[in-house]
Amino acid sequence: QYIENNYKNNKFIVTLATDHGHAFLDKNTNILSVSRNSIPWFIRGNKIPEKISNEITENVDVFETLVNKCNLKND
Repeated sequence: QYIENNYKNNKFIVTLATDHGHAFLDKNTNILSVSRNSIPWFIRGNKIPEKISNEITENVDVFETLVNKCNLKND
């Protein structure tokens, strides 16, 4: 709530990403199972619409997304 009370929506970006799934909740041992590959990635702020997406992304997409949303150049 601190961020919401002190900053406008277009002045911040908050992101939370993980590096692996949660296989401990599943008995499936397949390394490509849905439970091991479906991981959350939350992002909020700077005119990012609120929605649920099932797009496939990788951890390298976090950096690229932040660079684009902050209007920075990635050379």
